[in-house]
Amino acid sequence: MLAICARMPFVPAIFRALASDPEALEAVWLQARTIYDDPCAAEATARLVAVATPPPLPDRPSPEVRQAVAPFRSELLFPLLIVASLGLSLNGQLELRPRPTARLAEPGPLPETPVAEHPGEHPLYEAIRSIYGTQHVPVMFRALAARGLLEETRAGIGPYLASPAGRAQVARVRAATQEEAPRFPGEHRHPRGRPDRPESLAGAVTSEPGKAAPNAAEEALPAAADLTATVPAAARVERRAGGPHRTKFLAAYAALALAFAGAAAGLVVLLDQPSPKPEPLWTSWVPTAITQVDRAAEIADRVSGHYRLASGRQLVGARAVPMVVQDIPVEAIAVEEPTATPDQPNISFVRASGSLEFILCGLGDSCTIAEGQSSAERGVLVNREALELALYTFKYVQGIDSVVVLRPPRKAQANEKQADVPLYAFLFRRDDLRAQLDRPLRATLPEAGRLVPGVIGKAETEAIDRLTAPRQFLFDSYQQGPDSRLYLILKHPSLGK
Repeated sequence: MLAICARMPFVPAIFRALASDPEALEAVWLQARTIYDDPCAAEATARLVAVATPPPLPDRPSPEVRQAVAPFRSELLFPLLIVASLGLSLNGQLELRPRPTARLAEPGPLPETPVAEHPGEHPLYEAIRSIYGTQHVPVMFRALAARGLLEETRAGIGPYLASPAGRAQVARVRAATQEEAPRFPGEHRHPRGRPDRPESLAGAVTSEPGKAAPNAAEEALPAAADLTATVPAAARVERRAGGPHRTKFLAAYAALALAFAGAAAGLVVLLDQPSPKPEPLWTSWVPTAITQVDRAAEIADRVSGHYRLASGRQLVGARAVPMVVQDIPVEAIAVEEPTATPDQPNISFVRASGSLEFILCGLGDSCTIAEGQSSAERGVLVNREALELALYTFKYVQGIDSVVVLRPPRKAQANEKQADVPLYAFLFRRDDLRAQLDRPLRATLPEAGRLVPGVIGKAETEAIDRLTAPRQFLFDSYQQGPDSRLYLILKHPSLGK
């Protein structure tokens, strides 16, 4: 096991299965090392990755899952090749050769592998075993369980691997591995350029049994047929004698091969599926102020600057204020809302502690827009600005569930006092705009940049009307109730004043 831990970031299931049989474990490791050091193995595993790559799947792994399985990408297919070559030997498809002598390091404590594993049994292990049809749980899934990611992984790739398409994919990986296993090591007889660590099996395999290699760095590796020299002795006896346990050996290695093939296919699914696309930004600009009112004021300055008159002057100024009148906090907003019977409205209350107010003010008398005359196009801009203020507030100001936006009044007509012109306000509630908050702002309000009357298209105008018209009320007054608390009174426009 010291040699295995020195070479690999995890201990594959086959070595765990043979841990109770030191002779078998040593023999299998000699064969594993032969494959592990062969330069042709990397090409073979690359071809297996291509076979294991599935069609695009709907669920993409999270970055955490991809990071967790990354250590297995370059290593996991090597045990698959090792098991496949053992299976070929046991099945009589490769000629048996005398077993070479290994020179092993002295026993010692096992070093910690960089891949942590979940201790004990995990609730999902049984489902994984049922998918692979084996008692073995690949180390990759144990590592995912240790990081709390097995449930996500199972939900993402489990349905595919359990489907007919997934099972066919695993079968293709196994078949491809059976083709690759006899091909190496071939004429290439030298390690892959990485020196053996002192605790590894450096120089353990020689052409003459019982004789250690004088120079591990120059030691030749066994030829392809010599792979069979490392088949466990008991298995060799069973095969030659046709013993009654031969079937059990074949079944055990076949089960391991299936587990590795499934894990390899699942690994490639995880790594080669693209990561989830990041959610699109709601907007490219985000307020940075700390307090609710300061952040709302930052939003007001930003939004109002985009709305312009035909002359290029700003349409209205926007001011964010807390729900406070002469240092008295507003208790609630009393809203007169229509019902199925228009002349029988209901009165509901919205708590003011979770509300903010924006005042839209022009430079004319009583905050009217001084330049030009009222028009439908200009009204669309005012409605849009009110809606945008509410959306920004709900998105970026925590603790705000309702927004009141006081519209600028129209100019008084002939024989009409400006004080008698009714005031209108919008009352937006977070729940009413939840769908708009879940998608980027430009999906709701496509036009960007400076906006002047007439620039908003028909489709966007209709969308603005749908979102603002039901939320426009007559701004009646602030009233003190019998409980001495202050209330903002909003009446439905159809009921008059």
